[in-house]
Amino acid sequence: MKPDTGSINVLSTVRARAKMHEFRVPPESYNALPRDPKMLFSLAVGILGDAAAALARHFVEPGFEGRPETWTEEDGSISDMVRFSAVFFDAYLEAQLDADIAAEFSLLCACSYYLSEAVGNATVVARRSEAPPLNLGGGLALLAFRVLRGEYTDFPGEAAHSDLAQALSQALRRYFALEGDEVEIVTMCTALREQVYASGTPRELLYGDLVVSLCARKLRNAARNLIPPHSGLPLEAWAPALLKFSFPTELWPAQQRICEAGLLKGRSALIQMPTSAGKTRATELIIRAAFLSKRTSLAVIVAPFRSLCHDIRSDVVKAFSGEDVLIDEISDSYLFDVELQELFARNSVIVVTPEKLLYMLRRAPELAERIGLIVYDEGHQFEGFARGPTYELLLSSLRMTLKDDAQVVLISAVIGNAPQIAEWLIRDAEAIVGGQGMLPTAKSIAFASWKTERGQLQYVQPTDPEESEFYVPRVIAAMPLEKLTPKETAARLFPERNSKNGTTQSTEVALYLGLHLVPNGSVAVFCGQKGSVSKTCRRVGEIFARKVPVDAPTGFSNAEELDKISRLFARQMGADADVAAGAGYGVLAHHANVPHGLRLTVEHAMKEGHARFVVCTSTLAQGVNFPIKYLIVTATQQGKEKIKVRDFHNLMGRAGRAGMHTESSVIFS
Repeated sequence: MKPDTGSINVLSTVRARAKMHEFRVPPESYNALPRDPKMLFSLAVGILGDAAAALARHFVEPGFEGRPETWTEEDGSISDMVRFSAVFFDAYLEAQLDADIAAEFSLLCACSYYLSEAVGNATVVARRSEAPPLNLGGGLALLAFRVLRGEYTDFPGEAAHSDLAQALSQALRRYFALEGDEVEIVTMCTALREQVYASGTPRELLYGDLVVSLCARKLRNAARNLIPPHSGLPLEAWAPALLKFSFPTELWPAQQRICEAGLLKGRSALIQMPTSAGKTRATELIIRAAFLSKRTSLAVIVAPFRSLCHDIRSDVVKAFSGEDVLIDEISDSYLFDVELQELFARNSVIVVTPEKLLYMLRRAPELAERIGLIVYDEGHQFEGFARGPTYELLLSSLRMTLKDDAQVVLISAVIGNAPQIAEWLIRDAEAIVGGQGMLPTAKSIAFASWKTERGQLQYVQPTDPEESEFYVPRVIAAMPLEKLTPKETAARLFPERNSKNGTTQSTEVALYLGLHLVPNGSVAVFCGQKGSVSKTCRRVGEIFARKVPVDAPTGFSNAEELDKISRLFARQMGADADVAAGAGYGVLAHHANVPHGLRLTVEHAMKEGHARFVVCTSTLAQGVNFPIKYLIVTATQQGKEKIKVRDFHNLMGRAGRAGMHTESSVIFS
């Protein structure tokens, strides 16, 4: 059953065709499909069907192993196998090879992602899909669609299996409303499976197993099923949070690992997981558990950058909205601007930089006695020369002043010496919650090449850049620009191979690709120096002044908001500043010399979808949380030095946010 080399090669050709649609390559340049991709239908559907049947049977017959009986050990895990089906369905849809089956393939794609533990990808596909017709699979396709989306409303009564679909929908609604239990759902799933196996068509059989397997995973991942036992608190204690609209009904794999590691019971640990795995939500769970268990009434979140503090505070405010919890982002000025009595009077969360917290503890040593939970975000800063010593100094002081039973949690996406830090900070080298095997959003890696008249992108294996996967031709071509004055004689082009405008060829190509891709989603162009950001923005102003035949990013953004941001850039940076020129066309700058308030404005605009194009330095790698579909890297140098591996991994982690994209692209220009 495991896909062989031939099947994987066919999948690569489908993915290549999908990329050609994504990059709007002319149809006459499409790659040939030596073998019809439809040959993979039976394999992809077969893998999904086998996995769903095994999971469904295990749910209604707990004694069953939960693995397809026909699979061998060489076939790998259900998650790995079903991920092949998910990627194939997704690529086939994006390749636009058959519009007639798009609706059903979207559903199968979402189911495959969900059963392969890629919950965020399943959410993306389900959200963008149309509901299947009621008669597909006797109504069970529509039921699977609704279960994926968490919609448990009344089911239409005209399909073959409408009665059981209605009963199961209501059982799921009661379960997540804390009014029903798991037994009711298992009973309904057993009846549904027996009915389908007794008289259903092959398609009904597939969707019947999919519905039951989805229910099994929904219950296994359910927050109400996982959080109370792992926190040592009754369901009633968590009920107000579980019933909030903003609270997750189910936990992602990263959050489940954090629960299983005992962090909701007060255990200290170092959390090391990839960006976008769901660590922010996990922080909320840890804080809630500490408050509900009355282990503490004061939680502190330490973040190394002001922009990150602001981002974290916004997330925490949303999480605890409507609750009697004080949330305060402490300024980084050296003033004691905190009312301790107000802080101690109720459950409180403060978000602070390490320098300010160290200052506060020196001014008010009694504060350390009240801190029962402290969370250090972006823990990889230990390895940085600028912030590392301050972080270590702060922690050294805190280790002597904090209560012995205070819970300490350090969160990082990338860190080199995790066991040593855990031993030093927590006195337990094994207190590490790792993210092995987790890849919240798939990343495609490409290298731009412009050796001929029209350049191409060569895609490589993410785990082995020496191994090519496929290429996308004819995506880079020089376009003529208008002359600004009659005295100009030389032809002006964009992009230029040997630019006379201070930009390198890699920057020219990056800007070209960014403008080409911005209709598809948000773009970030990474530059190694602040000066390169300014030159790129200057080039943006120039090419649009010369009537480049490309739509400006403002056309795909909120023009009204961008106009305000542009005027803000002009006011704070100067009307003649290069970054102000770029902002006028929807290309925003983000680096250390941009004033803090203006950087927050850029981050908010990108996060809310008001803007789609940012040119930045490594400030982007500092935990700033906004969605990027395309990350285009112009250089691997920061000044005269190579960018650190740690910073580079964090930079790449900015591309692709789980729950927003099924795949992101990192392009080296």
